[in-house]
This record gives sequence, C-alpha cells and structure tokens, in this order.
Amino acid sequence: MSPMMVIAMALPAVAEARLTGLTLDLQEAKRAYARAISAEAPPAVYVQACAQVARMESLTDSIEAGEPWLRLAARRASKEEPLGWSRLQLVLGIFERETGSPEEARERFMRLYDYCLEHDLHERAIDAAHHVVLVSEDLDEQARWSQRGIEAAEAGSQPTPARSTSALAAAIARMNRSRKPSALKSSATMLNP
Repeated sequence: MSPMMVIAMALPAVAEARLTGLTLDLQEAKRAYARAISAEAPPAVYVQACAQVARMESLTDSIEAGEPWLRLAARRASKEEPLGWSRLQLVLGIFERETGSPEEARERFMRLYDYCLEHDLHERAIDAAHHVVLVSEDLDEQARWSQRGIEAAEAGSQPTPARSTSALAAAIARMNRSRKPSALKSSATMLNP
C-alpha cells in the first residue's frame, strides 16, 4: 500500500476521533501515519505523516512525545512543497499554543493563512484562520478571522464553510457574553450585511 493511501485511510479515524474524543481512534490514526513514514516516501507524504503523528500525540496530552516527530518533519520540509510545509506549520503553531506561546502561534497561523491562499490550499487556510480564532483573546480579531475563514472556504473549489461558520458562531457567542446589546447589533450587521 502506498504511503499516500495509508494517510488517506488514517484521515477518517482522525476525524472520528476528534469528534468522539476516543483515544483508541487517535492511537490507530497515529499508527497509520507512522506506517506511512519511510525514507522512500515523497517529502509531502513524509512531512505530513510525521507532523500528524506529532498532532496525535498532542491530542492525547503527550506534547513531549510529539516533538521528535516535528523535528523529523522539519528536516525534510520545504516551502517549495506546500502540502508538507503547511501541515508542519499548522502543527508547530498548535504546539506553540499548547506549550504557552500563544502570540507566536497566532503569528504563525496568520502567516500560514496567507501561504495557504497563495498555494490554493483553501481548506488549510480555513484551518489557519480557525486557529487564529482559537488563540486570539480579542473578540473583534476573532470575528475578522472567522470571516477570513469563510472567505477562504468560498474561494476554494470545494468550500467547507461548516468549520468557518462554527468558528464565527463561537466568536459571536463570546461577543454576546461580553458586549452590550447595541454593540452586538452593529457586530452582527458587519458580519451579515
């Protein structure tokens, strides 16, 4: 089985695991990604698989166990190979966020958003915008980046507005809890002209 097929097979387990929070699914996804890693694997496959193993470790609260995988990914990553580079940058940002460096993570996610749009990686641009929303404490910035995620979804050939919409809904919910009613009305009008 090709490394790309192994990664494709791991993706449903990752999605299901993220939805259900079942550690067993995360462990199976981690094993599938690890099987895709070989010296012969194309850089895009190798880098993404290593980064995803690191991500699976972070989802099971094993940040330290994920760090060697990020180092392996970084050795073969190149800006000229957008799939691997963007996946690595996303996971690096997540690790920065989870280890107490939210500002560095925020900056990385913002740069990643632009990089992904430049390389027509719209779903990854949506992810980057989503993570800016997660790391930002500024409600207006959360709303702006939620909107940017929606814009990336609309620009893509296969829009996936659900994640962007959920991020936007989360930002609006946070505004609802902290702003006066008049401010909410003007924010809602700005977001939904």
